[in-house]
Amino acid sequence: MKKLYMAGLIGALLLFSGCGTSGTSDESSELSESSESDESSESDEDSESSTSTQTISFHNQGVSCASCHSSGGGEEQFTSGATIFTALDAANSDSTKYANGYSLRLVLENTNTLINYNVGRGTGNVNSDFNTGTVNSYTAQVLDAQGNIVNKSLANSHDLTRLDCNSCHTSAGVSNAPGRIVTYDYYGTLASATTTTPDTTTTTTTTTTTPGVISFANDVMPILDTNCKSCHGTSGNFTITTATATYANINSFGGVNTATPESSRLLTKASGQSHGGGMVISATSTQYATIRDWIAAGATNN
Repeated sequence: MKKLYMAGLIGALLLFSGCGTSGTSDESSELSESSESDESSESDEDSESSTSTQTISFHNQGVSCASCHSSGGGEEQFTSGATIFTALDAANSDSTKYANGYSLRLVLENTNTLINYNVGRGTGNVNSDFNTGTVNSYTAQVLDAQGNIVNKSLANSHDLTRLDCNSCHTSAGVSNAPGRIVTYDYYGTLASATTTTPDTTTTTTTTTTTPGVISFANDVMPILDTNCKSCHGTSGNFTITTATATYANINSFGGVNTATPESSRLLTKASGQSHGGGMVISATSTQYATIRDWIAAGATNN
């Protein structure tokens, strides 16, 4: 009888020992999954708030941003949001037509203040949180990864009622929007400027200056007029008016360094390295190279 009792006790201990091991394994597995889920959640939160390239591939592209991200919503709040596509009629969440690496910028009427958008959560999504009290009418510009303007709205065609971009820029377009916000020159205004202005500048340069010599008046000034005058045309330490006055202004704030042209304030500010208005001239563009080479040649008032 005693032997039978001991055998039963040993069997029970073995049985409970086996359950304990199994339970520990399951609990460990559950903790592991929970930890991975938490880490994934934190990663998503970082992606949503980051202005870097940390984005996830999908996040309601083409859907009204204000429905979740306006004041009082449960998500991160911002003033304006949009999705940039490669096709005017792209459907919501069509991953083949997201525009990766592009962003949006507003140019405010009267003040010409620039409002830049940040990379949002989800490829092609951008957003910005700014004081709506500063906005009257504005022109919207689409920028590529180098900061070049690749598309823009009609001048001052938008106002405070048009900050939830995807509500108008649907696949079919409503409220006079032609369709999606796209990466190409929809209205043809940029193409027109590109085919006429540079041709005139090139003709003037080759007929009035020595070949190979960069002219401040004929080569550099048109670049400053196009990219900088909207903000620096009337006020500030650096104003752009006539070639003579602008050249004097450049020298007055130490804008050029002929020994190391790339360190010139005229270039570091324009390329966004030390400029409150962000990048207006890409460091990889021919415009940047023209200004740099003019400085390297002595930055003369020619």
